[in-house]
Amino acid sequence: MQYKLGSLTPVVLDIARQHTYSQFKSVVHASLQSSIGWDQIALYFHLTRTAVHVAKGSVSVAQMAYQYFRETYSGWVEERGGWVSNKSSPFIFLKFLINIEI
Repeated sequence: MQYKLGSLTPVVLDIARQHTYSQFKSVVHASLQSSIGWDQIALYFHLTRTAVHVAKGSVSVAQMAYQYFRETYSGWVEERGGWVSNKSSPFIFLKFLINIEI
């Protein structure tokens, strides 16, 4: 996966503009490779966190990002030992996306 930071701007803007989960999912699928790996997950985090900030902290974009992560990546992460954390709350991901205190 070869991206330069400047080339991500259109992707971030496209993600931030989505109003339905179906649209969000379509944009993300088109933007990322179909295989799953740590590099893809890191890029997903970067894209979605930036998109939430572009959308002015939109809770709906954050919720769609969380839902997509749960459906697409969480099983893969759990198969590899999961996250090392004493906080298993699903809100940790949302906290990361919108940078709030929970």
